[in-house]
Amino acid sequence: MSQKLPRSLPCLDIQAGIKQLEGNQDLYLRLLKKFAECNHDLAEKIADKLANNDNEKVRILAHSTKGVSGSIGATELYLASAALETAVTSGKTGFALQEFSAVLETVLRSIEVLVRN
Repeated sequence: MSQKLPRSLPCLDIQAGIKQLEGNQDLYLRLLKKFAECNHDLAEKIADKLANNDNEKVRILAHSTKGVSGSIGATELYLASAALETAVTSGKTGFALQEFSAVLETVLRSIEVLVRN
């Protein structure tokens, strides 16, 4: 069932992600699909939570995304999630949310390209 995958796509280091899973490419692809399904509207959810001053929920979402993104080889998303998590604490989330949203969108597009093949 394994297919030949590229080493990376924008904001997604495929080889690093597969390495995290001890070389299990099929599991990696399943995790990417699940990540995309569960997070397709994450930026909007976070923006809504910020608008409602639910900063603790935003911090939790950013922290969770940070953990998962590190596991799937999405290093830029890991960094953007960490920055958003920190920004929530300082109350200066504008730029961090923009960066997070842009990187998340790129990761989701890369996953879409990868899993449709």
